[in-house]
Amino acid sequence: MSLRDAGFFVRARLSRTLTRALNARSSIARPVPLPLEAVVARPDPSPLDLARLLEGRSNVEREALLGRYLAARGVRFETERFATFEGAGANYVAEVGAGPRTLVLIAHHDAVPGSPGANDNAAAVGILLRLLDRVAAAPPPRLTLRFLFTAAEELG
Repeated sequence: MSLRDAGFFVRARLSRTLTRALNARSSIARPVPLPLEAVVARPDPSPLDLARLLEGRSNVEREALLGRYLAARGVRFETERFATFEGAGANYVAEVGAGPRTLVLIAHHDAVPGSPGANDNAAAVGILLRLLDRVAAAPPPRLTLRFLFTAAEELG
């Protein structure tokens, strides 16, 4: 590990520890996440429904639920697992369309530990999941849309 990598590692650990401590003292009520079954049962879940699926959950739960949601909706996707000295996780990649040009749309599914996570980054994940449902029904003719849901953004 280089000195630069060690610096990133120490900063990430320090930031995560401080954030957990501050969030633990928060007087804000924890959100109650929606169950996966309730969201999947809706024929046309809103981005808010999809964000509420993830908010208030641990990063491990968020990651697992996202994969289970994609599978339950019949989305063809790949899981790219990784492990570094900072941590491990899974990125999910789904593609729609078969055009010669590719547009990548990305949102990270992890959140600052101890935070509700609705705005970090469940809202963006919910929007992309909703968009994925809509464009899968009518793929763009000259474009490939790559939806990328990444993990471990909060680790640094």
